[in-house]
Amino acid sequence: MLTSMATGEEAATEPQRSNNKLRTALIAIAGLHAALLLLQGVFAGNFMAGDNAAMQIHQVLGTQVLYPVAIGQAILGGVLWRRKELSVTYPLLSVVVVLAEGAQIGFGFTEQVAIHVPLGVALFGATTVLLMMSYRRPEPPEDATVEPST
Repeated sequence: MLTSMATGEEAATEPQRSNNKLRTALIAIAGLHAALLLLQGVFAGNFMAGDNAAMQIHQVLGTQVLYPVAIGQAILGGVLWRRKELSVTYPLLSVVVVLAEGAQIGFGFTEQVAIHVPLGVALFGATTVLLMMSYRRPEPPEDATVEPST
């Protein structure tokens, strides 16, 4: 029976592979989030043009898809921040987006369009910023020393 032992080089790359998968998942969920918010604007515009079915889709998409996606993005951002893969700004902005999307749902159901529409535009901007931030790696601390590899 042969057993395989990981070499030091293989063992060192394993956490990196795991973090890359998490980073890829974050980029995917951030992209999905921004795309869904853009789609929300399309459905809202169709409703304003007289398509009542578009409002049903807009409501379901916002409450049953978008909000859980925002929560998942915030959780994943928090995990990557704890692993020092992201700046603390990412999970903080993600939590602000989750809270704003909760308020957005309330403003929508109470038909406060004067707040709902501009908040939707702001949310799209914030999720686009989060998408761009998901590609960035945090800067190493200035006092960090780089040890030569052997």
